[in-house]
Amino acid sequence: MDSYDDSSKRYSCGQTRGKLYGGMTGRTKDMLKIAGKRIMPKDVENVIFGIEKLTGNYRYVTVVEGGVESLKIKAEVDKDAEVTDELKEKVKKEIEVGLGVPVELKLAKIFKMERIIPPEKY
Repeated sequence: MDSYDDSSKRYSCGQTRGKLYGGMTGRTKDMLKIAGKRIMPKDVENVIFGIEKLTGNYRYVTVVEGGVESLKIKAEVDKDAEVTDELKEKVKKEIEVGLGVPVELKLAKIFKMERIIPPEKY
């Protein structure tokens, strides 16, 4: 089954409204507002790429609880690094200082994160 069905509803004007199965993946907006601070996706990328011991493979999710957005990041460590509490706290602090907002961080061993390949552009 396809994840998108464009034949679900046709209006009298000819417009259609499709049905998206399984939710949305990818960004739904470009600017994040976390703890009152505006953050762009490029800001997250720059901070992650600047941290030694990380591969640059990461994923972030914004979570809204009680009307307040928070940032959760999962990042992959180099093959030479071990995932320890000490490394996690060091990386977490570097990210929080770099972005200026608190984050919830999970570290994963290399090749243990799911790879998402973006669709080809036309």
